[in-house]
Amino acid sequence: MNRTASRTTPRAPAEADNNTTKDSALTEQHVPPAVSLSLVTSFWAEPLHKKKPNLHRQEIEAAMLNNLNNPHFDQVLVILDGANWESNCTHFKDRMRQLQRKFKKKMGSNLVDDAYQSTKRPVLDCMDIPEQPTYYQMFHIATGSNVKGDVVIVENADQAFDDSVRWAKHIKNTTVLALSTWGFHPDTVPSPTKEHFFFIHGNNPQEYEKKMPARCWEGKRMHSWDGFVFHKQLFAGQLKAENFQRPTVKMMNESTHENAFFKMNESGGENAAMWALLEGIPESMDVNGCTVIQTWHFHGAKKMHAHSHHGDAYWFWRDGDGAGHQVPTPHRIPSQDSITVTGSFGIKPAQRSAPQM
Repeated sequence: MNRTASRTTPRAPAEADNNTTKDSALTEQHVPPAVSLSLVTSFWAEPLHKKKPNLHRQEIEAAMLNNLNNPHFDQVLVILDGANWESNCTHFKDRMRQLQRKFKKKMGSNLVDDAYQSTKRPVLDCMDIPEQPTYYQMFHIATGSNVKGDVVIVENADQAFDDSVRWAKHIKNTTVLALSTWGFHPDTVPSPTKEHFFFIHGNNPQEYEKKMPARCWEGKRMHSWDGFVFHKQLFAGQLKAENFQRPTVKMMNESTHENAFFKMNESGGENAAMWALLEGIPESMDVNGCTVIQTWHFHGAKKMHAHSHHGDAYWFWRDGDGAGHQVPTPHRIPSQDSITVTGSFGIKPAQRSAPQM
């Protein structure tokens, strides 16, 4: 089904709900809604007998540690692929506890508590699976019984959230937020998020700015995002397997009818995933919420994107005849209009100006 025409003109944003007191209405001094927030991400089990630590793995662990120290999350669920009897969720949880002790010893035990003015921490849950998850699997898990939150964020593991993630609890139940990253620059990343990066790289990470650029702007990189925010019930029972499959190279070149599920962390996977989600819920509204909810990219090490043997470029195509059935542009570039973004929340959120190019 081609829905390009129905997405060309953004619908008018709904008005903010008038369910707050006069003193707190449309301000940051509001009572948070009675909803819970879960973060769902994927990671790989540590390879057996690995002698040299992988730097990007350490960066991801630092991002996860940051999110596990963020009191606005109620649950962090890690899907651990490639798990086996020697490397599984039990070992992963032990590793995160060890890192937490080292972080507190190095940075000060009260750093996080003082920054957030809270001692609350999310629950860490973990699920062992044999291989890299597909996006179809990830969203099935995100809308299933293992996820406790009313609102769910499905996000790449190297993204670290700051205090602004609190606004996710105010998202309207018909909206899907995409989240483009703010990259990393030591002068703009708030503490204590910055301190988790320093924990891995030391206190002079200026060299990583160019490697981790901000992508939260209207420009050539707005087609890139790293996560999704939505109410769990929006997609419960609505996901269709065929929407999460794309042509393989063999199908494109030989006109055979062979499709494949695209996986999380494959190049182009997030774009295809947005299209697949919105195919299931035509009335939902896709918005890039990065000016409200900021994520910071812990990825100064060498790229490790999984390049599918099916061919990354074809994740942008819905079928293989090459006749223009590309993933519709509005699904690849969610609206970032300031009014539309604001209208996606039940209360007017604080927005941050996108970086200027």
